[in-house]
Amino acid sequence: MTVREGGFVFDFSSASAWERFDPPGRAVPQGMSMVDFVVEETDRLLLVEVKDPFPPPGPDPLLPRRAKGGIWPRGEGFRIDRLIHQSLVPKVRDSYTYLHLMGRDEKPVLYVVLLGFDRIFRENDLLVVVKDRLSSRLRQEGHLPWKRPYVLDCLVLDPDRWRRFFPEYPLSRVSRQEEGE
Repeated sequence: MTVREGGFVFDFSSASAWERFDPPGRAVPQGMSMVDFVVEETDRLLLVEVKDPFPPPGPDPLLPRRAKGGIWPRGEGFRIDRLIHQSLVPKVRDSYTYLHLMGRDEKPVLYVVLLGFDRIFRENDLLVVVKDRLSSRLRQEGHLPWKRPYVLDCLVLDPDRWRRFFPEYPLSRVSRQEEGE
């Protein structure tokens, strides 16, 4: 069975179990924001968040823009931090908290972020920068680090890297024709 999120289609049928964790109309505790998917494997849980800023008609304001000569304009680091601090970290923290309170956190958690930036981030190894900043923020959000880590690790992937890391979960892009439907 396939499921669509943003401009992507996933096939999680080879997982032990999976669910769309933020379906429209699903009641969640007030103030909580959930990741897109929870994928259960035999030895871990994948919490999957999809950020696809390029579905038509245009770019997401959180997307860093590269200036001439490969130099990032002033303020672009803030945009990446805003993405991490205001979206990625709260979603995984809230999702884990929900799973914990529902008694569904018995397995280690791997947080996987799929960025639909394709080649833009790859050109500057920005995926590594985002992963490092996200990983650091997951360990410490306040003035002290968390005493109990709730995420084993995180991955920040583009579509090509998703296919290499998770060949058992095929991923495809929605065609422009399908987008218009």
